[in-house]
Amino acid sequence: MISSVGYKPVIASGIDTNQVKKQNEIQAKTQEVEQDKIQEIRKAIKKGEYKVDLQATSEKMALNLLGL
Repeated sequence: MISSVGYKPVIASGIDTNQVKKQNEIQAKTQEVEQDKIQEIRKAIKKGEYKVDLQATSEKMALNLLGL
């Protein structure tokens, strides 16, 4: 195989590393918040204090089943 003399491949990247870092930070924060919510719900369930809004739940289920 013959290769070009002085050939240097150029890799074009449209990835902005600062943007990727920011997205990773946001994702980490979101996961922390979600874990906090999960822990609160678990505690409420254990204490018998967790209440389900049956009206809102049934409405969302119906809309989902209807594809709306």
